[in-house]
Amino acid sequence: PGVDGEDFQFDVVLERQALDQPWGIALGRGARVARIDPNTPVAAWNKAQIAAGFGKEVRHGDQLLSIDGHRGTLEDHDKLTATLCFRGGMIQDQSLDMMCAQAFSALLNRGVDGAPFGLSFRATDRTVVEIEAGSAAARWNEEQLVTDSGREIRIGDKILRV
Repeated sequence: PGVDGEDFQFDVVLERQALDQPWGIALGRGARVARIDPNTPVAAWNKAQIAAGFGKEVRHGDQLLSIDGHRGTLEDHDKLTATLCFRGGMIQDQSLDMMCAQAFSALLNRGVDGAPFGLSFRATDRTVVEIEAGSAAARWNEEQLVTDSGREIRIGDKILRV
């Protein structure tokens, strides 16, 4: 993933059980992710990425660049596996033609045992560099995925205040 708010490309390898099973992603204008459906291959990918702390989950606003190296739509993809290439990072607002970042608050609960928050970041610019698997941050991300809020903490995000 990119850092310092830069765009970055990443691949997502998906597998489904049957050809009629939806991939679980709805695209809007500019092939940008508008919705991620729960209990689908994309949701499973995101959950695994969050649990492992890799930071390569598909987020709202990410742009689909290709499917198995070719342009096309997921509706036309008639295979059980797919490698999707996305552009993530900053989101370009087409109507304003400007770069904007999504800001949100994350309330992390360490629980009664006082477990660590599970976020590592660079002190110089407060950019998230690691999300520890099983941590309060990873659990928060999993909750966001279930509720489809689009507010997951990702590698490369900046912490604005604590």
